[in-house]
Amino acid sequence: MSKTKEVFEQIQDLFNRQKEFAIDRIQLQGSRLQPETVDYWSDTDVLIVLKPGAVLDKSLMDELLGRLGTIIGRDTYHTDGYLKERLVVALGRRTALIDLKVQTFGFWQAETNPTTTESQVKTNFEVQYRREHVDRIWLKFFLCINKFMRNDHLIGLHLLLDLLRDYLVLEMELRDQMKGTNIHRFGDAESLPKTIEPGQIAYQDREATLTYIMSLARTYDHRLLEIFPNYKSRVQNLNSYIANGY
Repeated sequence: MSKTKEVFEQIQDLFNRQKEFAIDRIQLQGSRLQPETVDYWSDTDVLIVLKPGAVLDKSLMDELLGRLGTIIGRDTYHTDGYLKERLVVALGRRTALIDLKVQTFGFWQAETNPTTTESQVKTNFEVQYRREHVDRIWLKFFLCINKFMRNDHLIGLHLLLDLLRDYLVLEMELRDQMKGTNIHRFGDAESLPKTIEPGQIAYQDREATLTYIMSLARTYDHRLLEIFPNYKSRVQNLNSYIANGY
């Protein structure tokens, strides 16, 4: 029996035996359905849909997942009618990465058969999220400069690494759109621009640190100009903030 089948069947068995939730369907999804893309590092994606009228109770679900195995790592997103769990679980001698989605029947129906109105609401939300997200990142750039100028290397480096992560997330999203990739696929051994390679970070050297932050800001700013037609460059504002502080 393959590891994929074992993990999926253990999840099936757990949810079929339990009495807390009425289950409509349990489905294997993602890369595990395409054996040519699966390797040791692949996770197991599972969708569970509750029967009509069944309520998704987060506390009961937590208790149920605890019976699956020893949870080593976990990230949870929960809203009305929807629960997403990314788990690292010890199943005997095996360690399994599991991406579990649990949906009420109504939520599943709305997701599989969206109306025009629902799609538009989702589109408007994404546009608003993007705008607010970009604003938060630029705030972070200014706070990062502020901390390094006051010799607070701990918070400054924390913010700087977070900004690099934000840029990497943007690049991953662009790659997915251009190449049709996703988190289940192999990468292309991508490289970063030399000016923002992590090895260039010398946080105890103020001048070198400011140069790195500005290089990252310019790279990020350039990408945003490419993506959003109404976006206006902000990198000069950051440059002026630094210059006026000396």
